[in-house]
Amino acid sequence: MFAKALGAETWAISRSRAKEADARKLGADGYIATAEEGWELPHQYSFDLIINCANSSEGFDLARYLSMMDVHGRWISVGLPEEEGQVIKAQNLIDNGVLIGASHLGSRREMLEMLQLAADKGLQGWVEGIAIGEEGLKEAMLRMKKGEVRYRFTLTGYEKVFG
Repeated sequence: MFAKALGAETWAISRSRAKEADARKLGADGYIATAEEGWELPHQYSFDLIINCANSSEGFDLARYLSMMDVHGRWISVGLPEEEGQVIKAQNLIDNGVLIGASHLGSRREMLEMLQLAADKGLQGWVEGIAIGEEGLKEAMLRMKKGEVRYRFTLTGYEKVFG
């Protein structure tokens, strides 16, 4: 959504097509479902930047993703998988000279710029409220584990429980 607001061509990458309609509503120009045979082949050397938000590395073949990077493209990870993560092999970096990095949390200035962009462009997050408390927390954790979050949870009713 922010990349699109800044004028970038954006693509969404997910395991299945379950989130495709939502991705397009959020501004994605294209969509790649990695459960489909040969998903990476039409996109080799296509992307100058991929921001990896995945919180799971299960079944994740990093080499296939890196093959989609243009020469000196950047792979930036912002997700933190629960598992041990990815094995990076030098052979997977050589074809296109891909650069791998991660993101820092951002400065106050960057946060204010992002909030100003959201205000200027009318960007709003997609958030689902869940009542705070034992049952709500249990539901949130279970649904996060199952990958059923669309797209952020906010715990609500704090005053009711703790006030």
